[in-house]
Amino acid sequence: MFVVTLGLGLGDVIDASGRVAVLGFLVLNIRLYINDKIKHYK
Repeated sequence: MFVVTLGLGLGDVIDASGRVAVLGFLVLNIRLYINDKIKHYK
């Protein structure tokens, strides 16, 4: 029983950090894309 609870807890942590990583990755890509467009228009 304890192992199952631990596994679920670990899954939640991985899920949360995974979401944060994906969000950060998207923000970084959007910033790079915008910077590229700004350079292009100048």
